[in-house]
Amino acid sequence: MVHEQYPRLGGCGVADDHHGDARRIRADPHRLPQKRTFARTILFGYMFPAILLAIPMFIFWRQLGWINSFIGLIFADTAVSLPFSLWLMWKFFQTVPYSLEESAYMNGATRFRAFYEIALPMAKPGMVAVAVFSYAIAWNEFTIPSVLMVSSDKWVLTIGLYSFTVQNSILWGQLMAASAMTIIPSFLFVFFLQKYLLRGFRAGGIG
Repeated sequence: MVHEQYPRLGGCGVADDHHGDARRIRADPHRLPQKRTFARTILFGYMFPAILLAIPMFIFWRQLGWINSFIGLIFADTAVSLPFSLWLMWKFFQTVPYSLEESAYMNGATRFRAFYEIALPMAKPGMVAVAVFSYAIAWNEFTIPSVLMVSSDKWVLTIGLYSFTVQNSILWGQLMAASAMTIIPSFLFVFFLQKYLLRGFRAGGIG
């Protein structure tokens, strides 16, 4: 279960960062006059709990042939965490001075080069915050994996922990050992990235 957890986390984090740092989130008001309405609409999607999305996802994923597939689980986890990730990156990019990119334009830089060499490096704390947030959602998710992953050999850690609760007893030894395996990677991941994480959350307005 442990080695099967990491491809899902990597896929979810990369997908969220890829969508979150898109240039359109940095769009200026003249090019996207309704960006606040768009951002609030995106955030509204985060209000729906996973239990409400699980059954429609199962029906749709079954038609795509993604049941019992880690590809399907990556897309499902990304769909759950993407609204708040977009909101967080949008708020963070608002803290990056647009005048720096304008100065690059005056020196002959293209829009892509100005974004890649100026805005994107300054947004690194926000990207790390989004990656950690996506990691936390994917690592701790129980409802959607339990619906989409029906084979026991493809269970993720959260479902595996629940399997130690049998009908008339709880296998405490195995449960505690598996819980330690679940907690330690999260602790190390956040510990080494805490500097960027705190900066990202503060700039995003939730710290």
